[in-house]
Amino acid sequence: MTAAAQAELPADDALAFVSGAADRWDDALLVAALLAIDPAGLKGVSVRAGPGPVRDLWLSAYKGYQGDHHKLSPLPANADEGRIIGGLDLVETLSAGKPVVSRGVLQESDGGTVLVRMAERLEAGAVHALTSAMDQGAVSVERDGLSRIDRTRFSLLLFDEGASDERAPQALEERLAFLINLDSIPLACAEEEGPSSEAVLRARDRLTSITIDDDTVRALGAACLGAGASSIRVQMACSRAALAIAALRGSDVVENEDARLAARLVIAPRATSLPEAPEDEAQEPPPEEPPQDQTDEEPEPFPDDDRELPDDLNLDEIIADAIKSGAVNLDLAEDEVRRASPRAMSGRAGQQAPSKSSGRPIGAIPGDPRRGGRLDILATLRTAAPWKRLRPEAAAGSRVRIYPSDLRIRKYAHRTASSVIFVVDASGSSAVNRLAEAKGAVESLLLECYARRDLVSLITFKGAGASCDLPPCRSLARARRAMAGLPGGGGTPLASAISLALETALREQDEGRAPLLVFLTDGQSNIALDGSPGRPAAQADTEKMAPLLAQAGLRVLFFDTSPRPSDKARNVARLMNATYVPLPYADGSTVSAAVRAEQAKTNAGAGR
Repeated sequence: MTAAAQAELPADDALAFVSGAADRWDDALLVAALLAIDPAGLKGVSVRAGPGPVRDLWLSAYKGYQGDHHKLSPLPANADEGRIIGGLDLVETLSAGKPVVSRGVLQESDGGTVLVRMAERLEAGAVHALTSAMDQGAVSVERDGLSRIDRTRFSLLLFDEGASDERAPQALEERLAFLINLDSIPLACAEEEGPSSEAVLRARDRLTSITIDDDTVRALGAACLGAGASSIRVQMACSRAALAIAALRGSDVVENEDARLAARLVIAPRATSLPEAPEDEAQEPPPEEPPQDQTDEEPEPFPDDDRELPDDLNLDEIIADAIKSGAVNLDLAEDEVRRASPRAMSGRAGQQAPSKSSGRPIGAIPGDPRRGGRLDILATLRTAAPWKRLRPEAAAGSRVRIYPSDLRIRKYAHRTASSVIFVVDASGSSAVNRLAEAKGAVESLLLECYARRDLVSLITFKGAGASCDLPPCRSLARARRAMAGLPGGGGTPLASAISLALETALREQDEGRAPLLVFLTDGQSNIALDGSPGRPAAQADTEKMAPLLAQAGLRVLFFDTSPRPSDKARNVARLMNATYVPLPYADGSTVSAAVRAEQAKTNAGAGR
C-alpha cells in the first residue's frame, strides 16, 4: 500500500495498518536473530521483497546478528554448474600441466550464508544442486573427469523478487524454516530495532542445553496438519524454532509461549487453509457406559498420538489469528492454487527448449561445429587438458593437442511458455445438453493452468459466429469471470470457431509460446462460415477448416460433450488430428488429467 493510499484511510484503519506492519517488521527481525542462533537447524529464510530500503535494512540486521566474520556469498540466479559446485580450473590446469580443481560457491560458503537474489529465476539445475547440498551437508562433483565430495554446511537466504504469479522454488522454500514478506512494510516501521546482538550470542551458547517435551512436539505437529502444512520438514523446523526462541528468552525449556510464537513464524505463512475451530465440548454426547457383563480386564492404554493435548497447547487459534489479522501477509486464494498443484509453484514459467544457436547457455555437449552449433572453446580445452601429458603429439610443456573427440559445442535453452486455448460450444444444442457441466470442467482446468503459469484463452461460439471472450492471460479472476458470464443459446458456428482458434494459436506460436487447443463441443454445426444457416453448408465448412489445424501441426484435445459418443464429433476430431475424449460425464479431474498429459506432449514437441 502506498503512502498516499494509506493517508486516505480513516484514522483507525491507518493506525491498524501501521500497527500490523510494525508487527511484521518485529517478526522479520526476530527471524534474522533466530537464524543467527541456529543456522544449521533452521537452514534459512525466503524473503518476499523487491529491492529497496526496507530490504536493505533487514539484510543489514541479518549481517549484524551473524557477526563480522560471517561469510555471505552471493549466488547469481543464472549461475552455471561450475560456479555453483566447482570443477576444473582451466587456467590453472593449463599452467600446471595437471588437473586443478576450483571450488564453487557452495564449498566457499561452508559455515556461512548463500545469498540468492531473484530466486524466482533459479533454474532446475541450480535448485537440484542447492537441495542436494542442504540435504547431504556436502557437495558431490562428478564433472570434467573429476570425482570428489566436499563437506559444506550453509544457510540459504532467498530474495524472491518475482511478480504475483512468480515464486521462489517450492523445493527450496520447503527446506527453509521461515517465509517472510517485506513488500507491504512502510519504511517508517522498518526503523525499529530487534533483539540485541549480545542476547543473540548468549542464546547461541545456550542452545544445546534447551529441552522440549513430547507434548509440545505433538502440538506443533498437530498445528501443521490443521493448517495444511503437513511436511515433516516444516514440523522439524517449527521445533527447532521453538528451541531457538526459548534460548533467546533465556529459558532452559521450551514454554507454551515459545511454541505459539514458533507456530506463528513457521506454520502460519505456509497455511493452505484456516485451522478448524474446536468443537464445543458441552455438545459432545456423554460416553457410553460399558455393559454390566463386561469382563474386569483393564483396557489397553491409548497410544501417545491419541492423547488429548493440554488446552494451553492448542496452536490452531494462534495460526488462525495470524492469518486473519494479516500478521503473516498471507493470501489464502493463492494457496488454493498451491493445493491444486503442489509442484506447480516451482519458480519456473514454461518449459526449456534446447537450441543450438540461441537462448541462454546451459552447458556444452560433444559435437562437431561444422554440423551446426557454436564451438565452446573453454569446454573443449577443459576436455583436452587432462590428457596433455599422455598425448605424444603435443609439444613438451607448451601445447594442448585437440582431438575430434574433445570438441564441445554450446548448448542453449530458451523459455517455451505454454498457452491453453479453450474453445467452448455455447450454442443451443450444447446448452441443452452439457454447457453447465462443461463450465465446471473448464473452471477446474483454469485453476490447474494458472498453477502451472500457462497462459489461458477462452473462445466461445454460438449464434452467427465465434468470439474470444478472454485473450491469452494468466489472470485466474478474469478467466473465472469470463466463464461465469457465459450464456448459452443460438446456432452452432463450429467452422468459425475453428478459424478463430487457428488464428489465435498461430499468433501464440509467433510469440514463442506452445499452444494447446481444447475443444468442448458435441461436434454439431448448423451455421456456415459466412453466417448463413444450413446444416449441409455448415458441415462442409467444418470439414474444410478442421484439417487446417492438423496441417499447422497444432496439438488439439477434442472433448465430445454429447450425451453419448458421437460419430460426427469423432470424425471432426479425426480431421483435426486431435486426441478424442468422449465425456459421458463431464468430470473435471478426467479433463484435467487429459490436458496435463497432452500439455506434456506439447512441451516435449517444442523441445525437439
